[in-house]
Amino acid sequence: LGSQSISPQGVPTRSSLTRAVIDDAIVTRAWVVDFIHAKTVRERASFVEDVIRRYVTLPQLPALPIAFAGIELHGVVSPSSVLAQNTKDSITILSANAYSYNHIIGNFASRLPNDFSLRNKSGISVALGELKKLPILSVIEEKLIIREELIDWNDEA
Repeated sequence: LGSQSISPQGVPTRSSLTRAVIDDAIVTRAWVVDFIHAKTVRERASFVEDVIRRYVTLPQLPALPIAFAGIELHGVVSPSSVLAQNTKDSITILSANAYSYNHIIGNFASRLPNDFSLRNKSGISVALGELKKLPILSVIEEKLIIREELIDWNDEA
């Protein structure tokens, strides 16, 4: 890829499409896919935090040329500013979800080693019921699910 492209008439024209722009577009697209996933699925807190962290480092994409009646107008639409406008509110919600529930997760994390109610099926079910209400998936929830499965396995043996 160079900085020239060929028009439909076969004439070389200047193009803003370079390897760097394509690389930046790929990075942005990967972030958008992860962002949509984080918005629609209960995902691990670390994944959501990574999506939020990557948001501020997204590359600035060049403005898109817009053709109107055969005349190209450069610099009219900035994909980066459109993306920022469309995701600002959702990023705020994701950020609140990722950080607002740390006290609940931390409470269960501190109880896990010593709390005897978290060593039987009914206590684990109660704890999982509370954790599954959270918009994010925590490592503690995964540990409790495994503990519950081990209790079931031990009872069957």
